[in-house]
Amino acid sequence: MIYSLIFLWAVVPDSVVPYFEQFKDDYQARLPERIQVTAIIITMEDKMTPGVIGQCFMASNVVRLSTDYWEKADAYERSDLLYHGLGHCLFWMTHSDNPEDIMYYSVAPKSPWYPRVNRFFEVLKHD
Repeated sequence: MIYSLIFLWAVVPDSVVPYFEQFKDDYQARLPERIQVTAIIITMEDKMTPGVIGQCFMASNVVRLSTDYWEKADAYERSDLLYHGLGHCLFWMTHSDNPEDIMYYSVAPKSPWYPRVNRFFEVLKHD
């Protein structure tokens, strides 16, 4: 069986590349569907609205990440932020009311990361 998440092109800052590659690996390991995305642009922004650490512009597949948050975040927080933004931009996922979910609308006390990732992909399976 072929698993594929196809990016015709992607613009990804160097500091985000390992997390972006992990996202692609996680997607391919969990979901058998083929999704073709024409482009994704991920940018690091120094000036975000106060309290905002990431934004998605769905119409243009642009994910903006807060440089300040990214630099202070640990690996799990970085993955959460990127997966959350990609959840919006690639899959049009909405916010969750469950603080245990990656798609929770705010930074929440963290549960173990891998069950959170599993729930993220389970939602995609059923969309």
